[in-house]
Amino acid sequence: QFAEVAHGHNFRETRASRVKYRYYHKQWGYLSKFERVLCVGCGRCDRACKAGINPRVVIEALQDGVAR
Repeated sequence: QFAEVAHGHNFRETRASRVKYRYYHKQWGYLSKFERVLCVGCGRCDRACKAGINPRVVIEALQDGVAR
């Protein structure tokens, strides 16, 4: 819903594309812009997520999949 723009076009229609954008933007997007990762490892996002999504676990799974 947050990727919807004028005329109802959604440039991130699939769930996978939304997840990819979220993690890319939060982890690597800031790295390219500020030359460092802005995550301080506090765990707040783990506790605040009502869906119980743990970003650390997701990133590790993505890295694991890339390594294969």
